[in-house]
Amino acid sequence: MLGALARAVDLQLVEEVAGGRFSFRHALTVDAILAEMLGPERMRLAARALDKLVSDPERVEPELLEVAAHLASQAGRAADASRYLTEEARRSLASGALATAIATARRARSLAPAGEPEALAAGEVLVSALSAAGNSTAVEEAGPQLLAALESRSASAERQAALRLQLAKSAHAALDLARARRLCEEALALDPADQHLRIELDLMLAEIAFSEHQHAAAVAGARTALADADAAGFADLACDALELIGRHRMFIAVELLEAEPVFVEALRRAEAAGLPLTRLRILQRLAFHDLARRAGRARMQEGRELSLELGALASLVEFDHILATDYLIADGLDDAQSHAERALAEARRYGLVELEALLLGLQATITAMRWDRKQAERQALKAAEAAGRLPLLLPAVTGTPLVMAALADDDLGAATERVIETRAQLPDQLVFWPPFLGSFYGVAAVVKAAAGARELVQGRDWVPADDAYQHSSFCVAQAIVAGRAGDRERAAVLFEQGDTILAPVPAVRAIYRRYAGEAALADGWGEPARWLAGAEAYLEQRGNEPLARACRSLLRLAGTSPRRRRAPGDDHRYAGLELTTREADVLALLAEGLTNKDIAGRLYLSPRTVEKHVERILTKTNQPNRTALAAFATEHETVAPAT
Repeated sequence: MLGALARAVDLQLVEEVAGGRFSFRHALTVDAILAEMLGPERMRLAARALDKLVSDPERVEPELLEVAAHLASQAGRAADASRYLTEEARRSLASGALATAIATARRARSLAPAGEPEALAAGEVLVSALSAAGNSTAVEEAGPQLLAALESRSASAERQAALRLQLAKSAHAALDLARARRLCEEALALDPADQHLRIELDLMLAEIAFSEHQHAAAVAGARTALADADAAGFADLACDALELIGRHRMFIAVELLEAEPVFVEALRRAEAAGLPLTRLRILQRLAFHDLARRAGRARMQEGRELSLELGALASLVEFDHILATDYLIADGLDDAQSHAERALAEARRYGLVELEALLLGLQATITAMRWDRKQAERQALKAAEAAGRLPLLLPAVTGTPLVMAALADDDLGAATERVIETRAQLPDQLVFWPPFLGSFYGVAAVVKAAAGARELVQGRDWVPADDAYQHSSFCVAQAIVAGRAGDRERAAVLFEQGDTILAPVPAVRAIYRRYAGEAALADGWGEPARWLAGAEAYLEQRGNEPLARACRSLLRLAGTSPRRRRAPGDDHRYAGLELTTREADVLALLAEGLTNKDIAGRLYLSPRTVEKHVERILTKTNQPNRTALAAFATEHETVAPAT
């Protein structure tokens, strides 16, 4: 035997592995050997090897499960093979290896005849793994039939209740909240003796209450579950309860600084107990926290990589959703679109209804920030169809994109109408769940203020929030209202607070500056000329002519117009040529002999943008070079913009 083994190692057919064991280097080697054996011989040898390897068929060492399943299959003992693979799948699920658990459970189920105990056991593990991965569609394909089989065989209360729990999770993910609640109540009515299962069902009911916006009941249920889990030593359920409590603090109470310690404690417990899937869920919430606080993408990327490693499909979609939102805020529209498209395809594939609607709303907002109003409105309509009539989800996915699309088109009237329509669908109390509601409330407050409001009601129009984006929006809105009331000093302070926070959010900052600048000019507060000049430069660079034109018009009113000495109606015409207002500015400064860099500094543009303007002016004027162009400008008496 040793000689044959040594020969196989020399031929690189076999290799030594850890623990003094040997393994074939490639599965094809095994297939080739088995193919040369006659069926009866293969079965006899496999049975003898299995009997030597496994002394007790009911108790197999974890590291021997896979080889035992292989031998049992070759020996014609399909039931044993299925049982060993089911146990292997159960271990993979416990360790968080979801893709392996799903594949192994499917193999186990295929080996046993349908309806047999081994097939049912494999099916239960498969449904649990699919549920943990977030594949609601696959759960619904396998779960109801499996439940009927368990009921027909009068399976234990624990098994029937556990399967109902997985089906409830699937229904919850699909936002069928009534069915999810019914399944949990049916499971509890079976009176399962398993305390862990009972607490898990109580937690699921708390989750359903949260989705039904019964937040007080949800938090009370989570606190009870936390106490019960701690008393029983169930670390996984204690972490789940902490996650729900933290989510309430972050999205409902809007206390991000209070929520973070709760999440961090849940993360610490999950890591100490070796709970990779629980750790992943907590990372999701911390990623949302980092998004709201503008704290970087480190935890978002970490969570996405862990989702891929574990095969957690729903979590992967969630992290791509968060990353897409973060890139959108930072004006990285191409990256935002890439993450959103990938996440949307996966959400549809796995039946994640809420995430699909949210991602459609996010795509509409991305399009709005590309200044394509009509396409954004079409995409918002698709988001509304996906949301259906679900409470708060419909306004959450349509409110922000429709308002931003109107504002980006400098249509304050339409934006105001959208705010009124969306606000009518929401409760009086401001809550920031589902995601997107928070961003809507922020921009809605600014729109209401810009449209002439003389008061913003705390609790209805704004709330104290340590979410960076919402806080900055509320500051800008309150500044406009304070200025209108004659409190100029407070208005200036509030606006500077909000405007400073919005520095990493350039598109929204520019839009807010346009409307706050107009209000500040009318009411005599702050530094509207500086804000409008900065906004106009950014908006021109990004190609938003309606808002850039509005900023230029307001700058003329402020007495700092680039063309304040030109006659009205002549802004774009020189010697019969059509020039944009910005091209006219560049031409006038070029006539003074300024370099591209100097012109960029005067007009708040990048040198590259100035270079492009010069190229276009050369083409329009049919001049061969800058010298000839400067002479052309002098001859036609273009006027340099004021500094």
